[in-house]
Amino acid sequence: MVGTFGQRVEQAPPKRPRVLIVDDNEVNRAVSAAVCDAAGFQYEFATNGFEAVDAVARCTFDLVLMDIYMPGMDGLAAAEAIRKLPRAAALPIIAVTSDASPSARTRYEAAGLIDVVAKPLTPGRLLGAMAGALSDALETRRGRDPASSSLAS
Repeated sequence: MVGTFGQRVEQAPPKRPRVLIVDDNEVNRAVSAAVCDAAGFQYEFATNGFEAVDAVARCTFDLVLMDIYMPGMDGLAAAEAIRKLPRAAALPIIAVTSDASPSARTRYEAAGLIDVVAKPLTPGRLLGAMAGALSDALETRRGRDPASSSLAS
């Protein structure tokens, strides 16, 4: 890239988004990982809510894909615990679940999840939700107020 007065300016490579994939089902983790690979995202796995909270407490993520129904600590309890972590209060968390009913969406929103992707997962739906969440998070970090999203749709 050429800067002012013809000086060459080195540009840092773009940051690859880091995603935490939380699901107790190996097939669902594989589908989410394949979508992340195709999009050039980095990712890490957690297989339950306890592992998810621990991962977010020790690492920085740009997005969390959260299964809702898991043994031990479920996705709602994990999302609520993550929201209490100081550096994760605004971390985008997307519910990945078989229950995308209007009443369930209300519960997810109350727990701090910003979107829902219904199972069975399709790469297009998952990537669309991920791209939207990352875009909104970037706008927020830049001090802009993205159009507020609602899970009630």
